Amino acid sequence: MLQRRLSRKQKRSKNYEKQRLKVARLHHKTDNTRKDFHYKQAHILCDAGDMVFMEDLDYGTSAKGMFGKHMLDAAFGQFRSIVKYVCWKRGKFFALS
Repeated sequence: MLQRRLSRKQKRSKNYEKQRLKVARLHHKTDNTRKDFHYKQAHILCDAGDMVFMEDLDYGTSAKGMFGKHMLDAAFGQFRSIVKYVCWKRGKFFALS
């Protein structure tokens, strides 16, 4: 809804810039919420065992399928890198299979 309002503003006007900041804040909040959830899940995975194995999927190819938008929206690639980092930080074994 905020993006639709932004598209109707005249570019580079004061109201356009104010609306652009509102959209940016919303995207930033969504990004932070998703990243927080990923870190919490990564810590739960590391608490569950000493080794974490993840399948090495090509998310770009998966995104072209039926659930493409959902694959990209959930940021599976970011989750994999966060799990790898948390495992390294805690001294757990992480491997892609």
